[in-house]
Amino acid sequence: MIAARTIGGPAYLEMIEEMDKELTKVIDDFDHAVGVEALHLANETSSKLSFLDLSIVGPQWFDAERAEQERVERERVGRERVEQE
Repeated sequence: MIAARTIGGPAYLEMIEEMDKELTKVIDDFDHAVGVEALHLANETSSKLSFLDLSIVGPQWFDAERAEQERVERERVGRERVEQE
């Protein structure tokens, strides 16, 4: 860039700065487009996965898992009480 400034003079520098601004805008537009597409795909995938999860796992699974978590938590609290005594 320093060599370009000395060879081309001020007009060449202005052209480089203009191209830099345009390139920055193109990159920003591309990043925005990629972000929008990623959000769209994530939303689409999430909808499909939620439907699959609910169709494979019934409500009884959630009850069993919750009961198991509560049992583990009660055992942990009981052990902590014993350790404190």
